[in-house]
Amino acid sequence: MEDLRNLFSREKSNPGYCLVLRPFPEEFTRVWDKVGELLKRDFYWTDVKSLAGAGEIMPQVLSAIAQTDVVVVDISGGNPNVFYELGIARYAKGDKKVILVKQHDSPEYFDVSGTRYLEYEPSPEGIKKMVEELQVRIRAALEHTAWFLLAEGETHIQGPLPGQNGDYQFEVRAVSLSGGNPPPESVTLDLSVRVYPPSGGSSPDRSQVRLQNKQTSEIPNLPWCLKFEYFEFDNHRSRKARICVVPKIPGKRPRNLQ
Repeated sequence: MEDLRNLFSREKSNPGYCLVLRPFPEEFTRVWDKVGELLKRDFYWTDVKSLAGAGEIMPQVLSAIAQTDVVVVDISGGNPNVFYELGIARYAKGDKKVILVKQHDSPEYFDVSGTRYLEYEPSPEGIKKMVEELQVRIRAALEHTAWFLLAEGETHIQGPLPGQNGDYQFEVRAVSLSGGNPPPESVTLDLSVRVYPPSGGSSPDRSQVRLQNKQTSEIPNLPWCLKFEYFEFDNHRSRKARICVVPKIPGKRPRNLQ
């Protein structure tokens, strides 16, 4: 099997993608098929069992972990393969990107006894309740996907991200930073989104938005929003806006002021 350091340096994660690692018995398939059906409305979603095709499965699982943004791990029953994959996911992603779940009647395990996990009942009502909390935790994990600081006049160029019709790349320029002490802080941004890799006949989608603290604006052609958090000051007392790339929430209208 390939050295993990080589694998994770070569395979880059896709922002917004979720992977579930779990035992394979049918009782878990029923649970996670239903969870996936519900969560696919909001997130890109892969069940580890869907990787069990031709060839060795473990290299496929390791590659999927490397390419995934958030990993959900069902530790019910203490399956050794799942715990092995959990250790690799934590090594590769860090604790903020790994969400643990287990069935309510499954015992606690010493190796993860200090970790906060989500319990669920494998009933229709129990699954529905788990999905509601899982959505919250996945969105919280996705908050750490990408963020950057922009001073007035600075530009951030984001690497290509997967959209529904292919890959896209965007640029954000801070036109102006205003407000604060005590009026609301706000930032005006120029946004340019283009197909990646660029093609000769395509032109970028350009727009300008003004956002106050915690407000978001959709990024065209991508399942993401720009979110203005707050102003920060560097060692030279230069003011910069902290901008995050966060997932769109279906059915919720972004609070774009323009």
